[in-house]
Amino acid sequence: MGISFFSPLGASEGRGGRQHSLAARILLHIFDKPSAERLLVKKSAQPSSEKADWMRSCLELADSPKDSCLPNPRVGALILHRNKVISKAFHAGPGKAHAEALAIQRARSKGFRKFSEASLYINLEPCCHLNKRTPPCLPLVLDCQFKEIFIAHPDPNPQVAGRSIRALRRSGAKVEVGLLKEEAEDLNQAFLKNQQEGMPLVRLKAAMSFDGRWACPNGESKWISGERSRALVHHWRAKSQFIGIGYESLKRDGSRLNARLGRRSKPKNILVFGGPKRLGKNLPVIKANGMDRVHQIPSGVDLRKSLQTLYKEKGVCEIFLEGGPRLATSFLEADLVDHWMIFYGRGLIGGSARYTIGADWALKSPQESIKFQPQRVELLGSDVFVEGKLHVYRSRTK
Repeated sequence: MGISFFSPLGASEGRGGRQHSLAARILLHIFDKPSAERLLVKKSAQPSSEKADWMRSCLELADSPKDSCLPNPRVGALILHRNKVISKAFHAGPGKAHAEALAIQRARSKGFRKFSEASLYINLEPCCHLNKRTPPCLPLVLDCQFKEIFIAHPDPNPQVAGRSIRALRRSGAKVEVGLLKEEAEDLNQAFLKNQQEGMPLVRLKAAMSFDGRWACPNGESKWISGERSRALVHHWRAKSQFIGIGYESLKRDGSRLNARLGRRSKPKNILVFGGPKRLGKNLPVIKANGMDRVHQIPSGVDLRKSLQTLYKEKGVCEIFLEGGPRLATSFLEADLVDHWMIFYGRGLIGGSARYTIGADWALKSPQESIKFQPQRVELLGSDVFVEGKLHVYRSRTK
């Protein structure tokens, strides 16, 4: 997916040519000029087609669950007959019906039987393996004998990995793979990384001033970002499987780290990095989420090995890392951050570099920097939100 910019930066023509607004000049300060210039112009939309529009609807369905679906992928399914939606469904999480099975069930409950004249759109190859809580979807899809099937990308799970696609083609169905492939893969980056590397995906969230400070010199950080930014953070907390935080930040900020959406408050699974052997029961994070949901990672451990163990033994597939700067620096130095969400707000704070990322780094040239590919920039009130990737995972099976 390309870079997109959703809020106007107010560029205007002046005597010296194109004059950018304050927000635009801020972006030019944050990034090198070529990158910033690309961010100032929204990338032209991809050529639209009817098939692409249906697959895009399928992706929107897949992203419907407000909570995490992990360790399962997000999947949506549409059944069309004569360009009319007969049924649609999405997978709601582990143990729940799969999207294509649910869509077929709903079509049949309406009395629909003309599957051989219908089209099926799904953003992920149907499963065909048995060692799970729900039956495989492939036999059900084969039984329907769809006229044509559109699949965004293959399932990277070694137990599937193109087997279902080949079986569907052998059955005589017209199968098209690759429609909106990158958008579909972006939706399931955590699932792709789990399957390819046996590790959780790490999303780093950082709220900082425009000069890169996470807090004032005295440690005060409430609030660097505005209400709209904090609302977006709670949205991502709700969708994330685990929330990660350093003990020092947890203690200093008194964070609860639950997902607060409107009047509803949802407890989350928490990973606390560092701190004493036993966390105090009176910590706000424990009161808000429960002792059984808060897990501690000791100080001084190898982060990469710890994440591998968390995935294999605890089923940790995704971590929404909320800081602080020392923990973020450790993850960046270990090359463990995949996705970065930065909220710039509150102007300039100044002071020491204690509450900044990489305070002890001594880079000799910009070429040594950690490369970050921004994909989205948005104005949230007075904040500038920048989202992008350090690693991209793609399905390898064709």
